[in-house]
Amino acid sequence: MANVEAEIRARGETLASFAARIGVRSQDINNWKRRGIPRTKQTAVAEALGWSLDRLLTGEPVAPDLTDQLQADQLQADQPQMDQRQADQPNSHARSAADTGATHAYPAIAGFAIRETGDNDPSEPSPWLPKQRLALQAGQVVMIEERRSPVAFPPDWLQRRELRQENLALYQAEGDAMAPLIQDGDILLIDVADSCPVEGGVFLLHAGRTLIIRRIDVDYDGTWILRADNLTRYPDRRVSPAAQGTQINLVGRVYWRGGEITP
Repeated sequence: MANVEAEIRARGETLASFAARIGVRSQDINNWKRRGIPRTKQTAVAEALGWSLDRLLTGEPVAPDLTDQLQADQLQADQPQMDQRQADQPNSHARSAADTGATHAYPAIAGFAIRETGDNDPSEPSPWLPKQRLALQAGQVVMIEERRSPVAFPPDWLQRRELRQENLALYQAEGDAMAPLIQDGDILLIDVADSCPVEGGVFLLHAGRTLIIRRIDVDYDGTWILRADNLTRYPDRRVSPAAQGTQINLVGRVYWRGGEITP
């Protein structure tokens, strides 16, 4: 674990932000210093660092495979080059409300790059553009239909996660409770059919007249422990079984986030 911590700090990243990237808490990282990285998290840690699993376990860098590098170089050479006119065109799926006439001003971002096919090949699945937006109106959670979507998702990405389009909606995050994982203004993809708390999952909850984003741990007696990633400003909150569904309602699980990268 010492080599992992040294690598994280050498990259200018905090343990808290690294923990958020792999879906664990900062306390888990601190515990690993004594107990070692659990087997179930070793692959996630290695991938987050760009290491092989062997390097993570042995602490020694692995010599690069020249065959892989030659293949990568060949793939790059085979890629068509974009001319300047194409490079200057804005992403058609990343427009502001002023461009689209939508009633809600999403930041101009795109969820995934969309490969355009010059032949309009019908075998190529069209990207899914979510237009449902979650919002609060008079203290109630409602879905609002937008004219355009700020993001696009490949259908196979949804299928791999067993997500159904009719259960998905966008939500624009507010505040810094889940920073650095989720920043103020980020766009989130919410599955409103996923209302079962799971360890490490991030959820949108309806609390009174506000919507909040938290991780949920379940205590032995069924009590929810709502945890923010920004622990210095937002302490844990316990929700008894009697208050679940009355004072606090689970709206859905967060499956994707997108937003601006700021210096």
